Amino acid sequence: MSAGRTASVVVVVVAVLGLPACQGDGADRGAAGAPAREDLAASTRPTTSSRAVPGRELLLTFDDGAAPVGSVIGSVANRGRQEVEVAMVTHNGGRIVREVGTAGTGARLPAVDEDETTAAAAAVVVRPVGPKDRLSPGGARFVISADFVLDADSVAPHDDGDNIVQRGLYADAAQYKLQVDGRRVSCRVEGDRGEVVVRSSLAVRPGRWYSATCSRRGQRLTLTVAGVRNNLAWARPRAWTASGPIGSVAFDPAVPVTVGAKVLAAGDIATSDSDQFNGALDNVRIDRPGR
Repeated sequence: MSAGRTASVVVVVVAVLGLPACQGDGADRGAAGAPAREDLAASTRPTTSSRAVPGRELLLTFDDGAAPVGSVIGSVANRGRQEVEVAMVTHNGGRIVREVGTAGTGARLPAVDEDETTAAAAAVVVRPVGPKDRLSPGGARFVISADFVLDADSVAPHDDGDNIVQRGLYADAAQYKLQVDGRRVSCRVEGDRGEVVVRSSLAVRPGRWYSATCSRRGQRLTLTVAGVRNNLAWARPRAWTASGPIGSVAFDPAVPVTVGAKVLAAGDIATSDSDQFNGALDNVRIDRPGR
């Protein structure tokens, strides 16, 4: 963080689910490791939707085409209104394949591997194109959300860091990040005045679908997490808040939004510290309510 910016954070628990919380710190400490250009997928194309929901800038449902569950996902269309280029970026044999999701199909990402030097990795890299970058909110309200299920072995000590959605790295001037770390969901937002981090005290259960939402409004972050009941309905969400100076969360258009792993500015997976999500994702969204 640059000199002169504050990092004051006040945490308020709104509701807590009575499950034991696991320890873990979700801070992204940078992107060590050599770029993995040799596995960069060539499935990059501008996508947007003429039937986009107002305020919904990015929506990845992974329901494109009629390919069966278990098939490799070669491309993803944005069903939001922001025109983007989407690339499926892989390393060391990593693949993103179709999985039964919460509505239609989701995206299954590589399993955990204790040997980071040989671990397979994969991510969806989204780059805004066109005259407006609506994924760079500045001081405006925005919402990040996704449905997810963790693999059973995606817990410490074998794995400690599962990125869901991220733009910007820890050392950058701006970042937003939704992740699962030590089985707890957290969200970090940094702007030109400081950072705020909000963490749930809910310990999510591997093998169970959850929906997580992080909303920034002014100096406050609100994180909500809901699990799926046996009848496939969402349970009542639990919510946590944190507040402190954030300021403008603005990005250079070249900085990608990444889904499923940590990626360098050039769009390559950070191979020695990828924060690979181990499990499946569905309905990844970035919204600008009221826009």
